[in-house]
Amino acid sequence: MPTLLPGKLHSTKITSSIEFIQYLESCQGQMDVFITRFPSELQYILSKASSEVLSRLDSYEDDVINSLLDSYQFYRRELGSVPPGVSGWLDLWKILTLIQIARPDWHIKNVSHYSNFGINKSYYYILYSIYQDTMPEIILELVERFFESPLAYFTDRMFSRLLILENSLLLSEEQNLCYKCKTDNQDKKVKFDRIITNFGKSDIYDRWGISRNHVGDIQVVCFKCLQSTVLKSSTHTLTAELQGVI
Repeated sequence: MPTLLPGKLHSTKITSSIEFIQYLESCQGQMDVFITRFPSELQYILSKASSEVLSRLDSYEDDVINSLLDSYQFYRRELGSVPPGVSGWLDLWKILTLIQIARPDWHIKNVSHYSNFGINKSYYYILYSIYQDTMPEIILELVERFFESPLAYFTDRMFSRLLILENSLLLSEEQNLCYKCKTDNQDKKVKFDRIITNFGKSDIYDRWGISRNHVGDIQVVCFKCLQSTVLKSSTHTLTAELQGVI
């Protein structure tokens, strides 16, 4: 088994879930630093949740973990297919730690083109942008992939779930699709029409032979906002505050 060093980008695909867990365990010091950045009264809760996430991940079979990582580590196909290695693995542990506090009944689901984990009967998508794509670039790529798959013919709405993004690039405020960042976005969703008009090609509907309501509205939240929510919370409000975002 190869040695995976914390914080280094490797081209090695994991051969077992044990390797994934061992890498995360090697990042324990970095996770501890992450936790100490939050109010002291919350650190025990965060530490306990991070351990629970590790145990949960350790319970999954190799193919489930590989499938999750393949969908979580995102890059646009036009940029090539360089294996992303361990990039973003530690961030996944951090994101799931906050989800564990809000929604401890989360589970990894059979990964599809538009979701990779579930909470009860609802499905979500956690995504880490390897090459720091912008939010509109990520959305447009996901839509392209979706309509190349058989799933497009069996669902009415692609984005009927929350998309949690990390490591995306923000070059302008217009590119920020995170509903939590935008205090004026009361309905929590962005019209897909707006994205293709401002950032994409308006012929996408004709190319895929779909109606304009087939994609649905987009609901995105960034990991930064999840962290900000924790910073503003107390032991009494933490769970409810995170549930209000996720």
